[in-house]
Amino acid sequence: MSALTQNKFLNDVELKKLKKLLKKNRGERDAILISIGLYTGARCQEILNIRKRDIKNKTITIRGLKGSNDRTIPIVNKEFYIDLLQYIKELNNDDKLFNISTRRVRAIWELYKPNPNLGFHCLRHTVGVLLYSSSKDILAVKTILGHKSIDSTMIYMNFVESNKVLKEVMKCL
Repeated sequence: MSALTQNKFLNDVELKKLKKLLKKNRGERDAILISIGLYTGARCQEILNIRKRDIKNKTITIRGLKGSNDRTIPIVNKEFYIDLLQYIKELNNDDKLFNISTRRVRAIWELYKPNPNLGFHCLRHTVGVLLYSSSKDILAVKTILGHKSIDSTMIYMNFVESNKVLKEVMKCL
C-alpha cells in the first residue's frame, strides 16, 4: 500500500464545506449516499451493496470487499440516522438502498466534492485519518475500515504520527 499524503483526504475546510452541502440537501438520495461514505468509510461498491436489512438498531452493516471483513458500524449522527430511516422506510428488507452504478456515484460525487482533485475514495481516507487522530486506536480504525491486515491500516497511524513529529521539529526553528 502506498503512503498516505495530504492530497488523498479532505482537510478541515473541505470537510466543513462538504458537511454544509450535505446538510443543505438533507434526506435526498445523493446526500444519504455521500453521508454513508463519510460516516462509515465504506468503499463505493460496499455502499452500493447495502440493503435495508443491513440497517438496524442505529447501526449499519457493511459487507466487505477485496477480502476485507464485514463490519457493523454504529451510526452516531442523529440527523443522518433519522434521514436514513426516512429514506429506507418504503424499501423491502432485501432491497438495495441505491440501484445505481459506480459511474453514477462518481457523477454524484462531482456535484458534492469540495476539492476537484479528490475522488470518492477520499472519504474512506478521511475517515481513517480522523478516527486515528481522535482515538489513537489503530485496532478500532482497522475494524471500522474492515481491513484484514493491520498493515493496511498503518498508513493512517504513520501519516498522523509523522505529521505530529514534523510540527514539533518545525517549532524549533
